[in-house]
Amino acid sequence: MTTTPTPARVLAALSAGVATTAFYATPDVFASRAARVWAKAGIGAVLLASSAPEVVAARETWREKRASAAEAAEQLATVAVEPGDLPDNRLDDPVVPVDLTEAWQGMNTRGKAVVAGVTVGAVASSVALMVLGERWVFRRGESRAAAGKTLPHTGPALLYGVLAAGVALLPDPTEDASGSAA
Repeated sequence: MTTTPTPARVLAALSAGVATTAFYATPDVFASRAARVWAKAGIGAVLLASSAPEVVAARETWREKRASAAEAAEQLATVAVEPGDLPDNRLDDPVVPVDLTEAWQGMNTRGKAVVAGVTVGAVASSVALMVLGERWVFRRGESRAAAGKTLPHTGPALLYGVLAAGVALLPDPTEDASGSAA
């Protein structure tokens, strides 16, 4: 089943593909490390600016879902449930959204430390893997340059750009066949 991407999604995919290609091809254009850093920062800024419409749309969708969940919780609170009405007599498992602020405030200090530690560990691992991947990509391009390839970073950069554009065109898992959110 296929869906037709929206113009905003096509623009996001195009900008993701072009920006990714430009980002990874910068060593072929700029010999200076400082120039590459500034070029990559500029590419990142352009990519961030081009994704603003999707971010705004996602925030609006999130607000609508939160309002809908709050309304559903209010309706659920008015329903009288008897012990035999739910499977396995589980009254403690209603379909109600969790208030994360309330959950956080209800945690003891050790629980908060565990959540914070897992979060810091996940972020640190993600950054470390990203840095390792970036270094591998750069070293691979440099080894291609040493082997005499012309534009050694640009060839793989084109592949990365196509992959980024393809991923940006994937429909959201919450979209139905018509392209609208479920």
